[in-house]
Amino acid sequence: MAQEQQVAKVKISKQSVFKIKDLYDFYFNLMGSLGFDVFEDYFTKKDDDTIWEWTCRRWVDDYFHYKFWTKVKVLGAKDVKVKREGVEEPMVKAEVVISIKAKIVTDWQNRWGTNPLTKFFKGLFDKYLVKNTTDDRKKELREKVYVVENELKSYFELPRFL
Repeated sequence: MAQEQQVAKVKISKQSVFKIKDLYDFYFNLMGSLGFDVFEDYFTKKDDDTIWEWTCRRWVDDYFHYKFWTKVKVLGAKDVKVKREGVEEPMVKAEVVISIKAKIVTDWQNRWGTNPLTKFFKGLFDKYLVKNTTDDRKKELREKVYVVENELKSYFELPRFL
């Protein structure tokens, strides 16, 4: 049976001027460049608020895969005109709240959870044989979360965590 362990949790909140479509495309391309498949679970646009949720997955091997859950809220969007290089561009001024939860999923194909004997061996396998590999995978996933966090902060020109 597949097991999920939360590795990292990040929340970014910023009042900024931007284009919602550009943020959506930037974030989508960022996740794609990190090797994740993006699945849109939810999208709504009501009045001045836009909210979307994604599940992003990256299959590492037959036993591990990474799972990002992200929720982006654009709240209180007001239309503004920004002058760049002498040309006015329509943008929005809004509060953005981005929540990210990253999990590592083991035995995602459910090969080891079919009967009590294989469950027992899975416990031994996890505890003794692949513990170092699991720790390395968690570290790699945490680094990917920090990359995403840094890129999103740089998009909004926030101080970066290095």
